[in-house]
Amino acid sequence: MVDPNAITFIMTIVNILVLFYLLKRFLFQPISDFMENRSNEIKKNLDHAQQEREEVEKLKQQYEEKLKGAKSEAQEIIQKARQREEEILKEARKEAKEEADAMLERAKSEIEQEKKKAVDTLKTEVSDLTIQISEKVLQDTIDQKQQKQLVKKYLEEVGRVS
Repeated sequence: MVDPNAITFIMTIVNILVLFYLLKRFLFQPISDFMENRSNEIKKNLDHAQQEREEVEKLKQQYEEKLKGAKSEAQEIIQKARQREEEILKEARKEAKEEADAMLERAKSEIEQEKKKAVDTLKTEVSDLTIQISEKVLQDTIDQKQQKQLVKKYLEEVGRVS
């Protein structure tokens, strides 16, 4: 007959195999599936995070390029403004110098005209005075023709001196 220990041993092995099958089917398989799903989800999240990081890096580079472009454009605008300012100042200085030169020329011209007027007036007064003095001094000795010659000669001498 069969030994009761052998039956117990066989039953224990059958129980262990049934338990192993049940554990595998209801515990290990769901845990394995859960772990695999969780692993896939983590991997998917990591891939998504990597894509997001790459997209952020691209956006950062685009932002930096735009920022560099904006800085460059701002520098260019500032430089153009400075050049325009220099041009305006240069033009204003030029206009001021031209105006000052024109004023100086007008003043010189006016001075020259006034000088001529003064000389002409002086000549006229001197000639009148000379005639008057000559008339008084020489009224009896020189006739009218000689008197005019003397005045003319005197005026020529005064004209050479001035």
